[in-house]
Amino acid sequence: MVDSPEQAVRILQLDLATLRALAAGDLVEAQRDVPARLTTYLVEPDSRHLWQMRVGQVADDPDSGAWVTGVVVDVRTGRVVGRAGFHGPPDDAGMVEVGYSTRPSGVAGMRRPRCGGCSRGPQRNPTSASCARR
Repeated sequence: MVDSPEQAVRILQLDLATLRALAAGDLVEAQRDVPARLTTYLVEPDSRHLWQMRVGQVADDPDSGAWVTGVVVDVRTGRVVGRAGFHGPPDDAGMVEVGYSTRPSGVAGMRRPRCGGCSRGPQRNPTSASCARR
């Protein structure tokens, strides 16, 4: 039996302390409460810039933490293969914007599963959201 693409990865949401540690480039501290093994990809300059934005966002609006960027984990291997999530909670029209990035040594074919994982975000949250696919 072959897993469907949506079953191949999961998005692991990060708490504010972990976001702060990643933004500061402190992989050891970030790893403290995260069950997946984090990689140096998550503390490279582009990633750190993203985490810095998300720290401010989640500090200002703690509820947005359930929606913003988390790490993407390949459920079969447990490896972190990228980061993905919404740019924030749904707007007044119920729309969200998806952002994602794959590790440079990333896994071919993970873009679609990652977006599939994002599309389940609204289902875990009582707020309704729309998801458009390309």
